[in-house]
This record gives sequence, C-alpha cells and structure tokens, in this order.
Amino acid sequence: MSEIVIIFGSITGVFVLLLFVQAFSKLKFCAICASVLLTWTLFLILYYLGYFENLILLSVLIGGSAVGIFSLVKKKIKEQLNIFLLPFLLTLFFIAFVLLGVGSILEPIIFLAALWILFILIYLSRRNPKMKKIVEKVISCCKNF
Repeated sequence: MSEIVIIFGSITGVFVLLLFVQAFSKLKFCAICASVLLTWTLFLILYYLGYFENLILLSVLIGGSAVGIFSLVKKKIKEQLNIFLLPFLLTLFFIAFVLLGVGSILEPIIFLAALWILFILIYLSRRNPKMKKIVEKVISCCKNF
C-alpha cells in the first residue's frame, strides 16, 4: 500500500474516532484539524524512529497544520494585530522546519528575530502620520479573505 494511502487512511480513522469522542463528551474542537495533527505527529515520531521516510508527506501535513493554526489565530485576534500575521506565519513554518530536522536553524532564527523586531517597530509607530498608511495597508492585507 502506498504511503499516501496509509496517511489518508490514518487521518480518516482518527477523524472517525474523534467524531465519536465529540459525540460522547463536551469537548469542542475541529475533528479534521485534530486528525491531521495527530496523524503527522505519529508519523513524525515514526520518522525519527526510522520507520517512516517520506518527508514530503510530513511536510505537506505539517504545513497544512501551520496554515490552519494561522487561520484560527487570524479569526481570533483583534484587527490591529493583523500586522503580525506575516511574521507569525513564517514562525509557524520555521517550527515545521525544525520539527522535520532539516538544515541549519541559526540564519532563519536571525531573520525571524529581525522581522519580528521590524514589525513591532512598525506597530509601535502606527500613530505616526507617515507610518499610518503603511500600517493600515499591512493590517488590511487579508481583511477580505
């Protein structure tokens, strides 16, 4: 059986299990999101134990969870904090990168730190008339989506 079918079957099985958990408990969560998260977590552990090798499948699933977390946070935060969505999303992607254990992490950490500092400075200067238009553009970037 192909690895993708195993992954899809695992997600489906966990999804059904989580639907039963929701039916018999008061827990509220997205069963699809949790299914994907639990599946890639299991296969990431299997990867580190040497029983699973497909980093592409893991990357797609982890990236999907990163975008899901991003979307959830975007819905929950105050509009003025939308200015931090880009550094937040890139930080989530970096966490996925670290989880997969590929490549150097020093340069991305430095880049992300600089990006966060830049966006914090822009946020702090949002009342400055010269910066206001830029801040408004960044904040409204994803407003209609």
